[in-house]
Amino acid sequence: MITFGPTTRITAPTIGDVRGSLQQVLQEEFDPVWTVVCAAVPVAVTVEQLDEEGLDRFIAALAEQGPLCRVVAMSWKIRRTAARKLAELGR
Repeated sequence: MITFGPTTRITAPTIGDVRGSLQQVLQEEFDPVWTVVCAAVPVAVTVEQLDEEGLDRFIAALAEQGPLCRVVAMSWKIRRTAARKLAELGR
């Protein structure tokens, strides 16, 4: 969520966010890629929640799945880093 005003609030991404964007980008290719990434982390393909470290591992494993996945992973890594830094700054 991004709220404009006296402070900017960017929430950290969730595994649901990553899954949704990956489904949009990969469409028919989503299921096999999702299965490979989940196995690499390792988490169940039905995963609904990950801690910070688990999400970082998931994003890193996603980046290894080819150019399209690398772009998706980089975008989530940027959002994740921005959310952390803003939280550190009290924003």
